[in-house]
Amino acid sequence: MSRQAALARLNIPSSDNPRLPTPQDLDFLINDLRFPPPTATVNKVLGYMYHYLPYVKHEQNLRLVFASFLNSSVCFGPSNHGATFAELYLIIEVFKLVTDKKLSISQPSLSVKIWYNVIWKELTNFVQFNPLQNSWKILPIIAGMRLSNPLRYELYVKGNPIQYRPFFVNWDYQTTQLFKESLTYSISPSLPDNVVNLSLLSLAIFHDPNQNILNFTQKISIPFVVERLIDMIVSPVDKDSVKSAITHYFIPTGDNNNNNTTTPSPNVKHLNKIAILLESYLKQIPGEKSPELLISAVLGKLLTFNRDLNHFSQHSKFNQDSNSKDLDSLPPLFQEYWHSMKSILFAEILIFQGILTAYVTSGTTSSRSPIYQEICLKILHNLYYIHFILLSIGQGGFDSYNFDYYVALEVVLNHSRTTGAFETLTSHLIGDYQEVNLYVVHEDYIVKSKVLFVLGMWENYLKDPNQIFVRRTISPICFNLASGENGRGLPLSSDLIEAAHSVLLAIFAFNKNTPRETLEYLDLLLRQFPNVLSANQLSIAIETLGKQTLSHPIQYHNLTEEEQLELSDLYTNSAQELLEFLYIRCSAIGTGIPINRTGNALGTAQPIAEYGANSTMSHIDEDGMGIDIIDANKRKKPKDYVPKVARLSKEPSEYEVQVRLVPETAREALIFSFINLVPYLPLSMFIPWLDRIMVVIDASNVSEREYLLRMLWRVLSENLDLNRCELGYKWWYETRGMAKL
Repeated sequence: MSRQAALARLNIPSSDNPRLPTPQDLDFLINDLRFPPPTATVNKVLGYMYHYLPYVKHEQNLRLVFASFLNSSVCFGPSNHGATFAELYLIIEVFKLVTDKKLSISQPSLSVKIWYNVIWKELTNFVQFNPLQNSWKILPIIAGMRLSNPLRYELYVKGNPIQYRPFFVNWDYQTTQLFKESLTYSISPSLPDNVVNLSLLSLAIFHDPNQNILNFTQKISIPFVVERLIDMIVSPVDKDSVKSAITHYFIPTGDNNNNNTTTPSPNVKHLNKIAILLESYLKQIPGEKSPELLISAVLGKLLTFNRDLNHFSQHSKFNQDSNSKDLDSLPPLFQEYWHSMKSILFAEILIFQGILTAYVTSGTTSSRSPIYQEICLKILHNLYYIHFILLSIGQGGFDSYNFDYYVALEVVLNHSRTTGAFETLTSHLIGDYQEVNLYVVHEDYIVKSKVLFVLGMWENYLKDPNQIFVRRTISPICFNLASGENGRGLPLSSDLIEAAHSVLLAIFAFNKNTPRETLEYLDLLLRQFPNVLSANQLSIAIETLGKQTLSHPIQYHNLTEEEQLELSDLYTNSAQELLEFLYIRCSAIGTGIPINRTGNALGTAQPIAEYGANSTMSHIDEDGMGIDIIDANKRKKPKDYVPKVARLSKEPSEYEVQVRLVPETAREALIFSFINLVPYLPLSMFIPWLDRIMVVIDASNVSEREYLLRMLWRVLSENLDLNRCELGYKWWYETRGMAKL
């Protein structure tokens, strides 16, 4: 459009007549806003707002420009068929920048209070003129300005609270009321998708999580809002988009050496706010009709999304563990990928938390428990697919994740006896070749993360399991994994081996096992020490097996003839055979073989209680050595009887400085693990086996013997009950003539 035509449309005379005023830039700006040329775009219109609104000099001019913008057909045309959701979202971004700029300019020509008041009045008048058509248009403006509140506080309220705090408190209250009223007309199935999405995103940005969400949308259908919010999370921005749900979040471009990435969509940028808003609505679900159907639909959409995300990542260059790496040291493309994954994880944890909180606080009746179990099964299934993200960032202190995981797992396990749903789900998750191929788990980080997740659930399940499922499924899979090799003879990662051992120890701690199974597993443990398992891990494992066997020995003469065929004729019970097995291995191991590390407890996929043993090794650097059995039995042990001839010349405090508590050789570690079984020795075998332990100690070299004697004394003096303590002291001082160490 020519300059003359523009002046004519504004009824402004031509400047050819020198007696008439010359049109200013403001006149052309208003003309372009009211009568946009064919080349006008949303970006251009918003660019005008950014460059003019913060610097306006006169109140009337601000009114004219802002009112013209609100009536712009480019941004707010009829039904808004022209602008996409991504374009409309820019209104939020630009008005945040406009407000920031207005607050920051050093010499404003229009005061901040006047500027805010003009905006408020124009928004109010605009909505009142036609609430049905205009309400949704003001939401992104208010949401964008709200994003500037932290800067507003720092620059004005904090330094001059008397002048500015009352004003802005009142302004916030008025805009909040206007926002609430406008929402009623802005979220409806009859409105275009881009309008509804923009309104919901504006609400997500504007809403304070501490406020009840129903105060904003009392007249709006909660199921409709929940469905639209979950679609905003798991679906492309626009229905006609060719992007998949995954590339909606992350679109890698170029080859391995190209670090270019795409700009995140509005939903991705504010994913956390959308998730918090959805969580707020999900907490209100129990009050709705048929809430389980809606929640099931939400979890179903998330499950499809998470499965696609997992498979996409598994077949991408990002299929590698970042937990041990400094994220900032990774290439930019990898940094963006893992940041996107973290955002997805955090958002979904909030969603699951909203669902579980609603049911926990609503007091679910027994008649609805089966439905509740199905919901929790779906939550666990979702967590299974995103577990690789959790492993990459670590779960320490992640209370929301722990809440979701343990509440869902507890509900499912409480019903597993009657439904078998847990067994069915985990068998599918670890046995389905499409999900887990155990032949490649050694080289596939994401497959490994899925295996670890199932192992973690099994570890909790084993406290009250179906024995058939344990023997047919859990034991064979975990024993193969714990052996450290897959079907091709390739080594597995240490964390997977440790997790498999952790599950096996739970099996032996909480379930009945045959003597042959115990010895086969013990043989595996000894073969893996010290190259695979550390001294500490070996100690925990042997103590767990020993405690279970020695506390409940199986008498072989009570077994059936078929069961006796698997046993040796040399032993009368399982306790005797276990001790003899350890004795032979302790006798055979050479002296002076150094070990590189003591290591920590066996790793697992999730935080659990100890395995039924409280290893002396695991508490070696603490006061005392594990749980004091005397204290646990609420009985006092007798006073130490130390003959005068046996007393050491040095004071205990002077001597303790030189004490070595950690084993340094393989022989020390193995015999020390044997010593840890002394508190569990049956009374009938107590003294004979103390004598045999002394045999293997005396066969060690000088340094090893000194260390092992001291460890034996600590067990005798600190870890025995009353009866064993009396026998042990008498054996130590009188039979052996040993000194207190």
